[in-house]
Amino acid sequence: MGSFKCILNVDVTTLLESGCVFSARNGRKYINLEVTQRREPDQYQQDLCVAIERSREARLRGEARTFVGAGQSYIFENNRLVEKGGKVIENLEVIK
Repeated sequence: MGSFKCILNVDVTTLLESGCVFSARNGRKYINLEVTQRREPDQYQQDLCVAIERSREARLRGEARTFVGAGQSYIFENNRLVEKGGKVIENLEVIK
């Protein structure tokens, strides 16, 4: 079975200004994010979108998502990169 890795670039300023940060019982602050795959990678081969998670009610009301970043996915099989940013790698690169 292969492994999956993603690298995300997140706009922390938007996260903090969103008002969606909450405190947990341990006293730390958290925010729930949703990561979705794009239909097509963008010009930087980023195939993931990062947004602040919406409640079910907000989704039903049709409220827009607040996008806070993007990212790139990597899929490995047998320690070899086989897909990067939604694009299949033809020449398998050895990852050490």
